[in-house]
Amino acid sequence: AAEGGSVIGGLLGSGKIPSQDDIRREDYPSKSQYKKALKDRKKLLTKLYRKGEEKKRKAERREEKLKEVAKARENMSPEDIKEAIKRRRDAVTERRQAKKARIDRMREACSSDVPTLLVDCDFGDLMTATEKKSLVHQLTYTYACNLRSEKPCKLFLSGLGGSMGEALRKTNGFQQWIVTKEDRPYIEALGERKQDLVYLTADSENMIETLTSDKVYIIGGIVDRNRHKNLCRNKAEEQGIQTARLPISEHIQLSHSCVLTVNQVAEIILKFRDLGDWDKALRAVIPTRKIVSAENKAKRERRDKFKNKKNNKGKDEAAEDPQKQQENGDGESQGPDQDKNTRGGEAEM
Repeated sequence: AAEGGSVIGGLLGSGKIPSQDDIRREDYPSKSQYKKALKDRKKLLTKLYRKGEEKKRKAERREEKLKEVAKARENMSPEDIKEAIKRRRDAVTERRQAKKARIDRMREACSSDVPTLLVDCDFGDLMTATEKKSLVHQLTYTYACNLRSEKPCKLFLSGLGGSMGEALRKTNGFQQWIVTKEDRPYIEALGERKQDLVYLTADSENMIETLTSDKVYIIGGIVDRNRHKNLCRNKAEEQGIQTARLPISEHIQLSHSCVLTVNQVAEIILKFRDLGDWDKALRAVIPTRKIVSAENKAKRERRDKFKNKKNNKGKDEAAEDPQKQQENGDGESQGPDQDKNTRGGEAEM
């Protein structure tokens, strides 16, 4: 197994694609591992092919755009060309100014009296490589959402001393993120503020009504596909800190569970700070496919009512006429005997 893994790792690390001959059955202790290596090779080929096709499409679009610009310039006067160049430069300047304003808001939030959003990244050992990659994406979305917000929060990442910290440090631009980065667990880094820590979990019985600037709201940084039940709640209770949940069920009805991604929880909090209304904030972030509309809710209630009525009717009929049910059972049992006797008589004749 080690030899097979080294062959694949060496070829992938050098940027080469392993051939079918490089993946040998005898290098793997089981047939399933051998098949997985072949499947990984196929995925790599598909990924590289799609990247190449996308690169071609981008080059074609770039060429088409250049042709359109050249064709448009043929019908433009020198003054029009200067004006178009000026508009383009103004647009670039405007984007740069908007980006600078967002960064300034973030820096101001770090030194202002605003709520703190802390993501607990101390669950790296409980996730697979794919799940860690998914969490990195969620944290990237969270940072981008906070950067775009008109009222950003302080962002705090704890538990970066483990595998999640390694994964995040490989992310482009992570070193420039305007966040507090802490290798230690939050309970060690913020032990003196233990009374201000609030762990957000859907399993909590306490509901958040508003946000206060002196609190640190903790979001569990884990993607586990619900393998670990009550993980965040149990951790908070063992550490003796408060727990709370967002007021989801009080405002909307979800078609599935109330478990949300890290970036969705953060975005809901940021939207509430902007809008001051939980209902609007929840509906602005949670996908509509997860929300049960009034029409669908009425349909579901009618369907459930019909099913209950039908089930109750069947139970009532069975309870009202047990004798008839017994007679039907006796009649059914006599049928085969009668057939048997008839067949026996015919045989004897």
